[in-house]
Amino acid sequence: MTTPFTYIITHIPSNVKYYGVRFAECCHPSDLGTTYFSSSKTVKSLIQEEGISNFAFEVRKLFETKQAAINWESKFLLRVKAAQSPHWFNKNNGGRNFIWPRGKPKSELTKQRMRKPKSDSH
Repeated sequence: MTTPFTYIITHIPSNVKYYGVRFAECCHPSDLGTTYFSSSKTVKSLIQEEGISNFAFEVRKLFETKQAAINWESKFLLRVKAAQSPHWFNKNNGGRNFIWPRGKPKSELTKQRMRKPKSDSH
C-alpha cells in the first residue's frame, strides 16, 4: 500500500533543512531515514560525506493521494520561499513543472522512438 507523505530532513550541524514529498509505489512513512533518504542530490551527498547521524528525519504530513501531497509540498515551499532561502536546501519551490516532466504524457512518435534499440547490442 502506498502512503504519500511530506517530510523534513534537517542537517543538524547547520540547521539547514530540506522539505520533500514521497509518493512512489509502495512507499510508506517508515521508509524515511531507513530505506529512503531524500530526492535531493545535495542531501544525499552530505549524508555520504558526513554520515547519517548528522541528520534528523521527520514525517510532516500524510496524504490520501499523490496529487494532494504534491500540492501541499508546493504550497509549503512557496510560503517559506525555500528556493531563495539560505535556511533550506531546496533549489526549487516545487509545483507542476518540477514534478511532472518525468510523468508527462508522451506522443506516439516519442513512444515509437523509445521502443527502438539504443545500440546494436541492445
